[in-house]
Amino acid sequence: MVSCSLRLDSSADHWNSGFRIDSRYHPLVARLTRSAERDAASYRRRVILAALLGYVVVGALIGLLLAVVVGSAWSLFGSSSGAYVKVKLGLVAGALAFAILRSMIVRDDGPSGVLLQRDDAPELFALIDEVRLQLGGFPLHAVYVSDDLNASMAQPARWWIFGTRNILTLGIPLLSSVDPAELRAIIAHEFGHSVGGHGRWAAFVYKVRMRWMQMAERLQSGFAAALLGRFFRWYGPWFNAYSFVLARQQEYEADRVAASVTSPATAGHALLRIEAAADHYSDHWERLWSEARTSAEPSALPFRSFRPHSSGDPSSAEQAIRRALRRPTGLDDTHPSLSDRLAALGVAADAPLPETAGSALDLLGPAADALLDHYDRMWWDNAHPSWTAFHADLPALLEERHRLTALVDTGEASPPDCDALVEVAEQVGGTEGGIDARRSILRAFPGAVPNRFHLGMILLGRDDPEGVALTEQAIAEWPGLGEVGYGALADFAALNDEAAVERYRALGAQAVEQEKRSSGEFNKLGRGDHFAPLSLSPPDLARLVAAASAVEGVKTLVAGERRLQSDGRCQRVFVFEARRGHDSNALLDALMPLFLPHGDVAGMEKGLRNRWLHRRLRALDGGRLIGD
Repeated sequence: MVSCSLRLDSSADHWNSGFRIDSRYHPLVARLTRSAERDAASYRRRVILAALLGYVVVGALIGLLLAVVVGSAWSLFGSSSGAYVKVKLGLVAGALAFAILRSMIVRDDGPSGVLLQRDDAPELFALIDEVRLQLGGFPLHAVYVSDDLNASMAQPARWWIFGTRNILTLGIPLLSSVDPAELRAIIAHEFGHSVGGHGRWAAFVYKVRMRWMQMAERLQSGFAAALLGRFFRWYGPWFNAYSFVLARQQEYEADRVAASVTSPATAGHALLRIEAAADHYSDHWERLWSEARTSAEPSALPFRSFRPHSSGDPSSAEQAIRRALRRPTGLDDTHPSLSDRLAALGVAADAPLPETAGSALDLLGPAADALLDHYDRMWWDNAHPSWTAFHADLPALLEERHRLTALVDTGEASPPDCDALVEVAEQVGGTEGGIDARRSILRAFPGAVPNRFHLGMILLGRDDPEGVALTEQAIAEWPGLGEVGYGALADFAALNDEAAVERYRALGAQAVEQEKRSSGEFNKLGRGDHFAPLSLSPPDLARLVAAASAVEGVKTLVAGERRLQSDGRCQRVFVFEARRGHDSNALLDALMPLFLPHGDVAGMEKGLRNRWLHRRLRALDGGRLIGD
């Protein structure tokens, strides 16, 4: 028997579900943040001890397993009785110890990009050397140039786990976006993560975080996972909270290093410039790929044509910065918000961004042309097949968009048809095409809450006030959307209505608490629950039945709904029976999306444990959708 429950904000409850900040640990993060602000050195020691705790537990488990191996071998030499059991026990314990040890080895893929030699770009290396000397002769072992709008400092081990190498990576788009003074601040920021003991401990904590995440990925099932699961279900989120606060504190410290090497204003301008460049970079790629609709080849290759310091629209840059300033510091990223980082530097957020004093790309000298050609050529080699195929398929995509639009306009489209229309419209019309498609779906199917919510969120992200009403209406119908939706509404209101910001944040906090209360009830179906027929309009019900009937392999399908006592929301429930020879998991995956547009849904295959539920739903008026 297979089953699944889906809510838009659902998450896996498993020890390998990742190291995001669980909502249960938000108060802990707040307390730890205050502790780190009072005594940074003491807090850093606490994080190191928290990291070592994981090693102690895993080491003890490995020691126990190895003791079993040694004990089995010793017992085997002492007596031959039960030799088969002893050998098997020793082999199993040894295999488990090896699997755990192997899972703890952190993958190090090495730096990505082109290795830059000192003779290739003497001006750039001169700037880097100046920053190094200002920071006390910080050792740097290699400089790479990548194709990312980013800068990073990696510290891979030099000899397995011993020693480190400091490797700086600078992206070509980043160099194109900032001037030399701002690049100096960026390099100083990256060095700020690695100078002195701060850097060594930061690298150690980062490795520990990576090690536990990789162990979770590699030990997803089996006896080793069972042994470690209970511990890591507690330790993973707990250690993530401790190390998260340290990582955020180090971002502020790295900003202070950047300001000390340049000035607070320059460090702040670098942050603002990157925000504006990131927005421009996204638009740059969308414009480039839009040419595939009309041309077999792009008019210009991406990296050489990206020059925001000379061609960026000032008003577009201002809008991107305004959007970034609205985003509050959250728990989904160790980087503080732009507004908080500027405040820590003492830089006014509303100060106009000055004109750039040239491009940092010029510091590469003749190497710039070679690197631009290299990445443009590499991109076109990879993109050419997709570009050519899209250009050739465009007439068919336009025809498919026309067909799906007609189905939506006549009210005959199924939920998968609506999803397909949005996807095709975005392919042939970009972001605007997707918005137009969602508007047409909203007109034809005003009860499709996910579409209303996604359209509202997109419009909020574009500073369009129309998104406010759409998002609020969607939340009213699906309260589970409140945490994400109210956060977006608060961000939108941040520069215009402080009272609205506080109201939305309070509503978001209420939505989080309500979700905690309702999650337990949502995942438990009991014989005492009251079930009612599906509250769908006749056209919606007919489309649901038609779409479900088209899923090959479904023998019977019954459905109904119940109201959750915790928050009053409606949960659709269905039970299906598979025909012989058909994969039940595949059928469940095909049926779930058909119900989801109408609300939260729980679906399962018919089995001994839920026959009572099958009978209850089948007895409802209209409960039998397919079969007897």
